[in-house]
Amino acid sequence: MKNKTTVFHRRSLFISLIFAALLFVSCDPVVDTSTGDIYGTWSNSSGEKYVITSSYYNNYYGFTTLYYSTDNVVVVKSDDYSGYVYCQFNDASHLGYGATVGQWYALHYKELTSSSVKISQAYKSGGKAACDSLEQAREEYTIANGYFGSYSELEEK
Repeated sequence: MKNKTTVFHRRSLFISLIFAALLFVSCDPVVDTSTGDIYGTWSNSSGEKYVITSSYYNNYYGFTTLYYSTDNVVVVKSDDYSGYVYCQFNDASHLGYGATVGQWYALHYKELTSSSVKISQAYKSGGKAACDSLEQAREEYTIANGYFGSYSELEEK
């Protein structure tokens, strides 16, 4: 009886190992190419440029002309590949139309990898140009509220 039980267990183990190997081979591995970190200099051939650090976010057009100047950056990740960047305008000559220094703004990013990302600034027809507090910005500037309809494809430079 001992020999039959041992043979049965060995066969069961062998069949289980083959089954597990077949499952492993048939599944496509998930490759994580994300850095999980939006900080960097992102630009495209159209002249858009975003410089995002842990302390400031600046947006340029034509690569060198400063459009938005902000500080007090707060990144809220949705996952390793997407999230929101909230920031506070800090320069009266480089802020969104209708906004004032000290107000909050946002951008949304998605499909982040180690070398590329898609970025959209907070805009919707009839929407707010800026919010008075970070909490208001987090409530207002969401995809669900109709902001972030158009994304630019950018590469890290």
